[in-house]
Amino acid sequence: MITTLTTVSPEQLDEIMAIWLASNLDAHDFVSASYWHDNFDAVKQLLPQAEITVAEVDGKIVGFAGMQDDYLAGIFIDAKYRDQGLGTQLLRALHARHPLITLNVFDQNSRAQQFYQHHGFHPAQKQFDEELGVWDWTMTNSPVTYETERLVVRQLNASDRANLARTLQDEQAMYAYAHAFSDAEVDSWLNNQLRRYQDDGFGLWAVETKSGEFIGQCGLTKQQWQGQPVVEIGYLLQRDHWHQGFASEAARGAKQYAFNHLLLPEVWSIIRDNNFASMNVAIRNGMLVRGKIVKHYYDLNMPHYGFSIRR
Repeated sequence: MITTLTTVSPEQLDEIMAIWLASNLDAHDFVSASYWHDNFDAVKQLLPQAEITVAEVDGKIVGFAGMQDDYLAGIFIDAKYRDQGLGTQLLRALHARHPLITLNVFDQNSRAQQFYQHHGFHPAQKQFDEELGVWDWTMTNSPVTYETERLVVRQLNASDRANLARTLQDEQAMYAYAHAFSDAEVDSWLNNQLRRYQDDGFGLWAVETKSGEFIGQCGLTKQQWQGQPVVEIGYLLQRDHWHQGFASEAARGAKQYAFNHLLLPEVWSIIRDNNFASMNVAIRNGMLVRGKIVKHYYDLNMPHYGFSIRR
């Protein structure tokens, strides 16, 4: 049973704090155990001031989540009750009261990152914790990833399929792919971006004008360049919005997001050799040519140039 406590009894507080300490010690073996023990009393004193939602089994508290306004301090589950969906139930209960949530998770806590990405969170900012000597991420479930002067860039969702099809099934817009996509390929494209959000924390995003008009896609995707993993800035706009500077504006925003928020050391754009418009966008984004490869796609050999810029 999931319940938000209106008051916290001394007995409940003891149960909650036992879960808090054991969970932190278990999940954060890269942090000195003394840190959690030293902060135990301070957290215990502050915790009743937060919004506490608990998971109970047979009347026993086996997990909890702490909220301060729209900030999620954490979800903690007794080790005996993990992998039973209680974290998901707690998060859904929180989301019903807090549609937009922000949280922090340590970079080395990949399990927590994957959990939150699976539930629609994405990284918003990476920073170094000077006290603990570790990196952590600020994550949010806001659909908006970044904004520019004229554009809002947000995560795609199922309702965007028709707008995606306008571009992906436009043979002229898809000349670099050598064909217009089928319905199945459009579905696969959308599902692939949704998978990327969960697995990678980023992907191709929807690009809209400030008035809410969908005009295409731009974003970051994991790719291979000469056998090495890289992160690529990609962009694909609807044809009636070409030649207005939107691709360059969106790509600059993606570069700033990659460098300033994700702290990536380098980003790429890998572009087919006949796609001169995209090459110009890469050049305006400050990128330099790093080499040339041949991709095999749609039964064709397609030469591609690799452009990149380093932070």
